[in-house]
Amino acid sequence: MATIVSAGRLQGGRLTIDHVVLEPKHLLDLLKRYSITPRYERGLSLTAAGQDEAEELLHAAFSDPMDFLFVPKPKSFTIYADHDEFTTFYAHTRANLNRVARALSGQQVKTIQGYERL
Repeated sequence: MATIVSAGRLQGGRLTIDHVVLEPKHLLDLLKRYSITPRYERGLSLTAAGQDEAEELLHAAFSDPMDFLFVPKPKSFTIYADHDEFTTFYAHTRANLNRVARALSGQQVKTIQGYERL
């Protein structure tokens, strides 16, 4: 998560839950630490204020079996991740996408050429 946060120069972000397969224990623990009502239904959005919170939120989301969308602040890219451990990065510019791709290339992340998210 630190690689994504630093590559994107994140100052926060918003995570929206799309689908939860099993109880998201890491997310629930994070919500409890911040005294937020522990909920995890589809469409729930959580906002991280600052780089540290964004990293915590992403770590919890990637650690649990769920599908989610994460839009960072500033909006240099968007992440859609699913419970099958596929993560797709979308960006408005190739430069923004390349910055994240370069940072992740040294982190044992595999690129799947030709993969299309339906």
